[in-house]
Amino acid sequence: MQSITSQELLKMSQIFKILSNENRLKTLHFLFEKERSVGELTELTQMTQSAVSHQLKLLKDHQIVSSSKQGQQVIYSLKDHHIFELLSQAREHVAEDI
Repeated sequence: MQSITSQELLKMSQIFKILSNENRLKTLHFLFEKERSVGELTELTQMTQSAVSHQLKLLKDHQIVSSSKQGQQVIYSLKDHHIFELLSQAREHVAEDI
């Protein structure tokens, strides 16, 4: 296996820090299913719009989610297949213990 750089370790630890928050994981769970608007995520997560927007900003700043404008709405989705795979693997791991 190839050695890992300090920069890679730092970026990896930042991803895991961002993913370690229950509210962000809840938000990502619903984005895992399909693209959604802030309004949809607010309803599904039962968090305030402000809280959902804050979580989405953090996720977007760390390139975990992306957004696109559809008319008046901003639609959020998982950034790429790597995030999808990380969440899938974590969920499978947790399911083994249940």
